[in-house]
This record gives sequence, C-alpha cells and structure tokens, in this order.
Amino acid sequence: MGEQDKQGKMPATTESVVVSRVPRSRLHTKLWIIGVICFVILSAVVTAGVALYQSRHSAQSPSEASKVTVSQQATGLYLSGDYKQAQQVLSQAISQTGDKTEQGKLYEQKANLAYTNGDYANGLQFAQLAEQLNPTANSANWIAQNAEKVGKKPLALKYYQLELQRIGKPVTPSGNAGLKAKIAELQAEAQ
Repeated sequence: MGEQDKQGKMPATTESVVVSRVPRSRLHTKLWIIGVICFVILSAVVTAGVALYQSRHSAQSPSEASKVTVSQQATGLYLSGDYKQAQQVLSQAISQTGDKTEQGKLYEQKANLAYTNGDYANGLQFAQLAEQLNPTANSANWIAQNAEKVGKKPLALKYYQLELQRIGKPVTPSGNAGLKAKIAELQAEAQ
C-alpha cells in the first residue's frame, strides 16, 4: 500500500488528479462518445455474426443468402478502410431488391456506416430513407444521432422520443436510462 500523509490520508493518485482536471461535462461527453463507438463496433460484429449464423443454420433462398453476403461484404469493406466502396455495395443491393423492408434495413446499415465515418449529413438522409421504407426503433435512432451531430436538435429530440416509444419494454436491467437521459438533456437545451 502507499504511504500516508501527516493527516493519515492516502495521497491522490496521478489518475485521480488527471480525471479531476477534466470538467465533468467534457468527461461525460468523452465517455458517451466512447460508448457510442463501442456500441457501433459491437453492433457491426453482432450483425455479421448473426448473419453468418443464419446463413449456415437456416434454409434460405439464394437471394436471401446473397443479402447476408452483401451485409457482411459492406461491413468488411468498411472495417478495412474502404467507406465509399462499402456504401456502393449497399446501394447496389438496395437497387436490386424490391422488398421495402429489406431496403429499409440496408439504408439503416448505410446510416450506421455514415455515422461511424463522421458523414452525418448523408447518415441523416440514409436514416430518413430507412424510416420511410421500414420504420423501426433503429431507423429512429439513426435519424436522432445523425440529426444531433448536424445540429438539428429538435429533430433529434423528436426521433429519440420515437425510438423510446418503439422500444417499449426495456430488455436490459438498466432499462432505457441512457436514452431517457439523452431526451432530458435535449429537452433542457430546448428551454
């Protein structure tokens, strides 16, 4: 254990000094950004894993199997640093399917990639197209996140609220605390 000072207290560690110098709001923002990045990466990995599992363990038509491959291909291209090619692969898949639900899912993936790449204006457009084709909690989330990044806070608030409504009953022990906090933050900014 460390040495105690004259008052019997342990001296502050370097780590606690560094953290205390960062204003709470900056620290909160950085942690939130790190959390979002981790969520996006985790969701891409989970999506690829689920798609791979489904392609191996379910009876799919050749067209369904190719859609899974498109999603995996786009994710792989993005992770290897080719954002534009990943978006092109998804755009081509959208043009080749007549299924609006599938098109909506592909636009959600385009919005996800755009957001992750910092291309928020295009991310917002892709998310809005996903919302028109197949309104889900995910499409609402991508509209909200991209809208917030381009400074459209009222739009972001509207779609975070819609996302919360669409989620319904929470599936995690923490519930929707993070989403509710984001809504409260935007509501406070609006006043």
